[in-house]
Amino acid sequence: MSETTIKRPSKAEQWAGHIKGWEQSKLSQPEYCKQSGIGYAAFVYWRGRLSKDNQTTKAKFASVTVKPNKPATGEVPKSIQIKLVTGHVVYIPTHLPVNDIAALISALGSPYA
Repeated sequence: MSETTIKRPSKAEQWAGHIKGWEQSKLSQPEYCKQSGIGYAAFVYWRGRLSKDNQTTKAKFASVTVKPNKPATGEVPKSIQIKLVTGHVVYIPTHLPVNDIAALISALGSPYA
């Protein structure tokens, strides 16, 4: 009698299948999870994890050109304006500590922000 081994898909393969199914379904993530009987939090976790695994390049910073809106008057600007690739504009108050501003700018560059 010969023995047959059936390979079960790994968790990552199972979740990749769910992610593909969600993309093809055109449903919202929560609705897809509800209809598929899977946890939404787990779906979000695996989608993020698999997305990170598939990235072949690291995030890069874009070059920035600073153009003053008006002649310098010696005043400190009240906010920093950042225009994201999505078209959204974020105003960061300049009174925040430098480390907080750096962390916020880093988070805005994240694909999961």
